[in-house]
Parts: sequence; C-alpha cells; structure tokens
Amino acid sequence: MVTPLDRSGSPEGSLMASLDRPRTDEPTRVAVIADPHLSTEEAGTSKLFNRTEAHVANAVADIVDRDVDATLCVGDITKDGEPWNFDRFDELAADLEAPFYSVPGNHDVPKEGYDHENLSMNAFAERYTPDGQAFPFHVPVGGVDVIGVNTAGTEEWLYDSHAGTVREDQLDELDAMLAAADTPLVLAHHNLPAMSEQVHEHRELAEPDMFVPPRWTTRSRSSRRSNVTARRCCSPATYTCLQPRARGPSAN
Repeated sequence: MVTPLDRSGSPEGSLMASLDRPRTDEPTRVAVIADPHLSTEEAGTSKLFNRTEAHVANAVADIVDRDVDATLCVGDITKDGEPWNFDRFDELAADLEAPFYSVPGNHDVPKEGYDHENLSMNAFAERYTPDGQAFPFHVPVGGVDVIGVNTAGTEEWLYDSHAGTVREDQLDELDAMLAAADTPLVLAHHNLPAMSEQVHEHRELAEPDMFVPPRWTTRSRSSRRSNVTARRCCSPATYTCLQPRARGPSAN
C-alpha cells in the first residue's frame, strides 16, 4: 500500500510517496529508475528518444547527491534491447556510487520482428543482478529484502508478445524467497495484457511503420502472499526515493 504524502512542507526532492510496507527498523532509501528507453541513434520520433541520454544523465547526477542505499531499475533500460544502448547506459550509470540492480522490461528482452541482435538475458543478468544471480534474485538493501523478477520474457518465452507473466516454474522459487524475507520489496516490470492493445493503438495513431508483435492473451495468477509491496513508476528516467517507515508498536 502506498500512502500519498502530505504536500504541506514537503521535503526537498522527488519523494512521491511513502510505503506503508515493508517496514524496517533500519532507515533505507533507494532510487528507482523506470523506463528510460535509452536510444543513441533515434531522432524525431513521437517518443522523444533523442532526449533519453540527457534524461538518464540528469537522473544519475541527481541520484549521486542523495545518499541512497541502492538504485533499482524496473526495466526498459533501452529502446528495444540493443547492445549498444545497454553499453551507453552503463557508461552513464558508472557514476552511481551505490549498487545498481535491474529487472528487464518488455523492451529489453528479445522480441519477434526486431532487426538486430538483442543483449541476451544471460548477459543482462550478469550485468544487472547481484553477483549474476539471474532471476528471480534476492539481495538485502539496507533493511529491505529486494526481490527481482523477470516477467517480461526471454528468447524462449513471450518472444511474440509484450504482455507479462510469472511462469509456473518461478513460483516455487519465489515462494521460498518470500518466506525467507522479513521485509520483501518486489521489483518487476509487468505489462498486463491490455497493454498490448495500447501499443497497437499507438501504432495506428502515431507510428504506422512501427513493428508490433501479435496480440497475446496471457493467463495471470494471483500472488500467493498478500504482504508484498511492488513499486513501479512509468516515465522516462523517473525515479523516486523511498524510505520505509520505522516499525511502530502496532506494526505487523
């Protein structure tokens, strides 16, 4: 659950909300980068890809001044998974002093119709998960247990779709991670099936030459645990600092 902030006397910076859960005795602050869609070769498109390098550079410079415990990315690092765009992102993110972890978004993973070779998901995990854990991963950040899940796909699944899913073979591993985590914060980039319709509509209205994978219907499964907080922001190179509240007498 997310509690909107009281804007009267709001602290300086981009703190958008305070999480009711998880709660921890150890004050913890993370920066969240979402959907930067970095592209070094696009210009003049409706999505303003030509500004993405500046967006990422500005976000990184701001994060450096904020004394965070980690920077988390919820995916769509690149326009469409191009290796050279990952390389450029890594160059810009090299100035971050705290650890950086990421899950892939639907635009980071291989998709049918791309005319380039994507960064493989093994290479993505090697770069952006703690010690190359792959997915799902678990890493302590301050007093929070960050759990990263790939719901966007790989070369083997969701190749023909921009929808998201949690595969059956991940659920048991996730159950074990969540059971062992005292303060879980789940990181995922999960497009619901309706998102695919929005992509088709965008193509029809703005970019008729844009390739879109076929429409896809995916079966969803409700979370096995109700006490997990997930957080996602959806704008280019946007981040918010989150500080879980200290545990009080009435905390669960």
